[in-house]
Amino acid sequence: MKKKRTYTIASFLILILILLPVTKPSSDSFNNWLTKKYNLECNERACLSTSNAKKFRVVSKETDNYFLFNKTAIELQIEDDGYSFVEGIGNLGGFIPLTYKPYYEK
Repeated sequence: MKKKRTYTIASFLILILILLPVTKPSSDSFNNWLTKKYNLECNERACLSTSNAKKFRVVSKETDNYFLFNKTAIELQIEDDGYSFVEGIGNLGGFIPLTYKPYYEK
């Protein structure tokens, strides 16, 4: 019985180690996630808030690819010289919010 449980757990871990790297989302998926989660429609240089029509300039966008997941962060400059920051962890084809700062000053 103990051998069967060990075999089941080992099989599950191997399946996870195979599944996670294959299902890491792309940067286009990150833009779609921003639109759905935070109402931000982004391209390479600018973003537009669909809820209040504010314009944002993309200051930086970084993607860190790790073996099992990726981490994508975008920093935006708001019209009134404030900044906004969104960071998400990508796995299993989607993103999970990690950091969200809607407004801060440098």
